[in-house]
Amino acid sequence: MTSEYDPEVNVIPVLAVIKTFGKKMEKDGKFHEAGDYKIAFGRLLTACADGMHMDSINGTLKRAGGKSRDSPYRKDPKLKFKGSMLMYPADKDRIIRLVGKHAPSDEQCEKARTAEHHGVSYGIKDAAKALKAKGLPLEPCLGKEGK
Repeated sequence: MTSEYDPEVNVIPVLAVIKTFGKKMEKDGKFHEAGDYKIAFGRLLTACADGMHMDSINGTLKRAGGKSRDSPYRKDPKLKFKGSMLMYPADKDRIIRLVGKHAPSDEQCEKARTAEHHGVSYGIKDAAKALKAKGLPLEPCLGKEGK
């Protein structure tokens, strides 16, 4: 890591992936409110790591979820999920919830770009290509396997 690294840079792209490819909750439920978005960790990982070439997805999730010591969202987390460290494949079906009031607008989702990776930054269209390459649906869904 360099001193120029901004830990905030991949938060909006992760939120954009969850809003774009996750399932919007229409009614209040036991673990969500209407307007929240949910996605399985495995689906998020495919979109972010494979499609957007993000490093340290867990670090970004912990930051946005207010679970890291230096997170500015400790009092008002943008994301909610069980545990603090998600591992693939054990946690591939673990649900990550984007709190609705923190969801980026459609325009922000379209413009969201990751930190540069080998001189290139990635966006939602790259995430869609990765989902399609794995044979996963592009329409919003939870993306849980085997359940």
